[in-house]
Amino acid sequence: MANHSDTMQRFCKWETPFEPFLGKYMEIIDVQGNEAEFTGPMAKRMMPPPEESYIQVPPHDSVSTVFNLAKNYSIKPGKYTVKYTGGGISGLEPDNEIKIVVLGK
Repeated sequence: MANHSDTMQRFCKWETPFEPFLGKYMEIIDVQGNEAEFTGPMAKRMMPPPEESYIQVPPHDSVSTVFNLAKNYSIKPGKYTVKYTGGGISGLEPDNEIKIVVLGK
């Protein structure tokens, strides 16, 4: 997540890869239009989110994370489109997508 502004920005890490593998916030579709099954845990949340649930991003800086989709989704070898579908609580916009190829034996 990049902060292109002149002020500190923050977002709630719930429903984002910054809190990996807790909830379904990705849509993973194969070339036939089939969605990969979500196999991970879901979380019930108490509102409003506590302060430690937020990540701050300094002005003109960014934060990033790495996570493994296969830990919470049933993914077989093939080609997929992956979209972030979170938002809501996090405040991040669900507008990016990537194309991936999963290789197998």
